[in-house]
Amino acid sequence: MLSKFIYADPVKPVITVLVVIVFLIAGFITSDLYSAFWLPVALAAEANQSADDGTDEALMGSIGPQISIDVKSADLRDVLSALAIKMDINIVMMDSKAQPVTFQAKNIPCGKALDLIIRSKGLSYVKEGNIVIVGTQDMLPKDVFEQTILTRFETYYIAAAKLKGLIEQLSIPDVKVLTVDTNPHAIWVQGTAKSLQKVRELVYAVDIEENAENTEKPEALNYREIKTENISSGRALEILNAGLPDDMKIKRYVKLQNILVVFDQNLFKRWDLVENLIKDFDFKGAESQNVYVHQLSNVVVGDAAQWLQQFDFAGEIKVVAPNNYDRFNQQITVICPPALVKQVRDALVQLDQPKKSVKVPVLTYKGEHGNTVLNAKKSLLSELTGISQYKMHVSKNIGTTDNPEYVLWVEEAPNKIKQIRDMLDEIKKNEESESSGTE
Repeated sequence: MLSKFIYADPVKPVITVLVVIVFLIAGFITSDLYSAFWLPVALAAEANQSADDGTDEALMGSIGPQISIDVKSADLRDVLSALAIKMDINIVMMDSKAQPVTFQAKNIPCGKALDLIIRSKGLSYVKEGNIVIVGTQDMLPKDVFEQTILTRFETYYIAAAKLKGLIEQLSIPDVKVLTVDTNPHAIWVQGTAKSLQKVRELVYAVDIEENAENTEKPEALNYREIKTENISSGRALEILNAGLPDDMKIKRYVKLQNILVVFDQNLFKRWDLVENLIKDFDFKGAESQNVYVHQLSNVVVGDAAQWLQQFDFAGEIKVVAPNNYDRFNQQITVICPPALVKQVRDALVQLDQPKKSVKVPVLTYKGEHGNTVLNAKKSLLSELTGISQYKMHVSKNIGTTDNPEYVLWVEEAPNKIKQIRDMLDEIKKNEESESSGTE
């Protein structure tokens, strides 16, 4: 977790001076170094944002959601931080002085509000990727993203020494790090805006309550690496979060060129699923292809993927369908050239048409409690598949009084019935697995 601003604590000016002196002695500070605020915001949801030309026009227009804003004599840093959260960007302020700002507007894009507020204070800004640097014109030379910036990061749950060790272990490029004994939860980092963003990603990934100092959990800061050959770490993250099931989305990570460092420990037990998925999509040309997500209504991913092969796409599309989840999932993700997106969409709409219903028995139970058991199974199947219970029926006793027998039958489209049968197979596997584990 990050503090609202990451900079020298004004309550302890002596410590701040000593820290800067230490940096000077260590040779950390160069002639072109700036000391800046880093306004912490939520990590961008889109993992693979492309860099623009670095000009402030990139934030003009309709960037971000529409907002209404009314602030009076508010701290400029607080206002920009709030806008940054709305826009999923990171803002670095080159001037650490507090500046009051008064601004009022209704129903304008966040980007436009950001632009107007910054200019109202006589400041300028440049943008690259999801990083925006704000300062006076003379503070923003053309190579500002290559300039070194001195920034203080504060941690809440892990010691700064551990964070420093991780920075060194991961070989985050172009940064120099210093911790101070007087504050075990503060760390000073010198680097470019891009390299400091990597440090910030790392802080976000590991500085959480479950990683608080605990000798019983030495594995708390464990991580896994995904190394790619043909795609960037950002594209790898995008593909994985599109193809993995909801309970395996990657939330805490650091993107380093062609290495994606993952700290979500709930993924580690199923890491083979992650590796197999990215292996299928780490091919030449994947970086420039579109990731298209389509919500199906009547068929599952596995069937749609199989039927797509009948269309003349010349092997230019790939369907994200990890392991057996394609038997139940109805959100299909396709990676394809931009020119084929419309054709793929039209093909999926054509494939996803409702089918005529048929009546088919799917499960039989013998015993006096058969009716109760099958009704319970019916309720569970409805919850797992999303198919209405009204489509499922339990028969009357078709056996004898001494040997009762009941049947669960379904009136649905063939593909829906297949989905129910697949789910019954999955339930049976789990029951057999649990049974063998208790023997």
